[in-house]
Amino acid sequence: EGVASESVFIDARPQGQPWEPWNWGNQQHHPLPTGEFLLEKSPPGKIDVRLRLDAESEPILSVLGVTIEPGQTNRDPRLQEIDLRACLYAYDLDLVGTAGETVSEAQVAYWPAGDASAVPRRLVALDGNLNLISPWPAIDLEVMARGFRTKKAADVRGDSRVELEVGIPVRIQLAAGVDLPAPPNELAIVFTPAVLYRPSFEAYVYSESDGQRIQMISLLRQDEVFAERELLCFLPTLGDYMVHWAIIDPSRN
Repeated sequence: EGVASESVFIDARPQGQPWEPWNWGNQQHHPLPTGEFLLEKSPPGKIDVRLRLDAESEPILSVLGVTIEPGQTNRDPRLQEIDLRACLYAYDLDLVGTAGETVSEAQVAYWPAGDASAVPRRLVALDGNLNLISPWPAIDLEVMARGFRTKKAADVRGDSRVELEVGIPVRIQLAAGVDLPAPPNELAIVFTPAVLYRPSFEAYVYSESDGQRIQMISLLRQDEVFAERELLCFLPTLGDYMVHWAIIDPSRN
C-alpha cells in the first residue's frame, strides 16, 4: 500500500553477469500498474532477476538462475505473487517553512535510522512534497533548501511534516565600481565550506559527508540589493566559508 509499481526497477541479465548499474541496456524494466512484468528480451539460458529501488541500490529481492527456454513463455514460480510488504516502506514528506509556506524545491538525503556510516540516498523534492520509498522501516533525514537552514530529523517512521527555519542571513557588500550586470546576466555568489575549498569557481561543491553534489549558489537580482550596496544571502549552517562571485547567464544553464 502506498507504493506505486513504477517505483520498482527490475533488472534481468545472464546468470553471473557482474552488476553494472549504469549499463543496463535492454535489461531494465518496470512492472505494469497491475504489478505484472514480462521479460521479453531475455535470451535463452539462465538469468538472474533482481528488484531494486533504483540503479544504484542494493536488491530488495533476488531470484537467481531463472531458466529461459526458447519459443515459449516461462513462468518461474519464484516470480509469481511476489510479496514486498516486508521489503518496502512508504513515506510522504511535506516540507514547509516556519510560516507554513511551501518549500518549492529541496534536496532530501535519507539513510537507515541510527546508521551514521551508511551512504545517504538523495532525492529532489518539488512543490513541498516528496513520496519516498525506502527499504528501511525507520530513517534519518537531512533536508537542504535554498534560503533555509539545513534540517535533520532522526528516526522518522511513516508520513512526516518537516518544518524548515529561515537560513542564516549574511550581507555581502559590493565594492566600489562593481555594478549588477544587465539582464539576462545575473550576479552569482557561491559560498563554499572552507574545508571543501577548491581554487576555482564552481556552481556545485561536494558534500563532506558522502560526496554527493549539493548546490550552494545564490542568484542575486536587483530587488535583493540594498541602497548601501549590500546583498542579502542565507546560509544553511554555521561555519567558515569561502566566497566567490561571478557574472553568469542563467538561461544558458
